[in-house]
Amino acid sequence: MDLRKKNKFIIFLTTILIILLFGAKCAQAQILPPCATTGDCSLCDLVNVAINIGKFILAITGSLLLLFFIYGGFFMLISGGDSNKVKKGKEIIMNALIGLAIIFSAYLIVAFILVVLSGGSISDPQKWVESKLVCPCKSATDCPGKTCDTNTGKCI
Repeated sequence: MDLRKKNKFIIFLTTILIILLFGAKCAQAQILPPCATTGDCSLCDLVNVAINIGKFILAITGSLLLLFFIYGGFFMLISGGDSNKVKKGKEIIMNALIGLAIIFSAYLIVAFILVVLSGGSISDPQKWVESKLVCPCKSATDCPGKTCDTNTGKCI
């Protein structure tokens, strides 16, 4: 097999592997809110959809980061003492680390803004992890297993 066919085959197998691995993650992501079936979504629900998409992208980028670490390490491992290949492997790992710093910085900035917008305390670490705005309920469908107090907009 010549090099081009081999590279195409490896890209094809990698694509199939990514689809299989992330297909289950896509199904579990629950990106859309419960109001998507009824059509009475508010701006708060739209913001939560954006948050869910961001969390999904964050999960995928973490997996890709691991693949780049493995690729860079493998590149260094098979270098056979060639300094150019070792340098390229180190560059791949360094670029992956820079990408990690950018991704987590963006996540922290967005989480900070969400904590401030939702009226939470910046010193509360649980709010940073949740990163979700609490939307007021409008009907019983917004509160699975609970009832909606339409006066206060809270599930009880």
